[in-house]
Amino acid sequence: MILVPEDTRSMSCVELEAFLDASVPLTFTGHSRPESYAWIEQTLRRYAYLFRPRQEKGLLRRYLLKISGFSPAQLTRLIAPYRRTGHVRVVLYKRHRLSTQFTRQDRLLLAEVDAAHDRLSAPATIAILRREVRLFGHHEFARLSPISPAHLYRLRHDGAYRSATTFVAKTHPTTSRYGERRRPEPHGRPGYLRVDTVHQGDRDGKKGVYHINTVDAVTPGRLPRFGVSALRSGS
Repeated sequence: MILVPEDTRSMSCVELEAFLDASVPLTFTGHSRPESYAWIEQTLRRYAYLFRPRQEKGLLRRYLLKISGFSPAQLTRLIAPYRRTGHVRVVLYKRHRLSTQFTRQDRLLLAEVDAAHDRLSAPATIAILRREVRLFGHHEFARLSPISPAHLYRLRHDGAYRSATTFVAKTHPTTSRYGERRRPEPHGRPGYLRVDTVHQGDRDGKKGVYHINTVDAVTPGRLPRFGVSALRSGS
């Protein structure tokens, strides 16, 4: 139930207690904070809260909690400024923010430098930025030139930077030459052997002997050929 009461008449303590006992199953909340705060201030002033005995203050607090829907801690924080100033006001909190050192244009400029140099490491990129200012006199790099490596990496994760350029690091496949059959290239150096197998033939349905010949690729005429004969398992 949403209600901002218009209780123009001050109720007695007996009436307040009877109201609280009768409204136990009901829940009240204010329309907005300014309206709720204004009603709390009006009620505290109408019932002269600051001049009431402790017991009556407790009854008024129960009444304020019931109608406003605030927690006891919230109500305590609202009564504290009322004791000092006589008002309950919405305090506009202004969040403290550090000044922006690098603008959107600086982020886009960094993205342009990274795109031109294939996104080098931070120290190498900083060296390029400083050279642009000191050597070539390009003052648009003046804010970026004293940047630290850690801050440069943070700028590379910024939304403006990432929207300007996207780097995709593709996986480079590696070819493996294990098991590749090709002739050796000794370039005139002996010691490269060529291996060949010769099948003698089968007999009575069984595999025959296999001869393994190894020949030097450079000096085949100088080295004697030799053979190794072997039978397959089960032959």
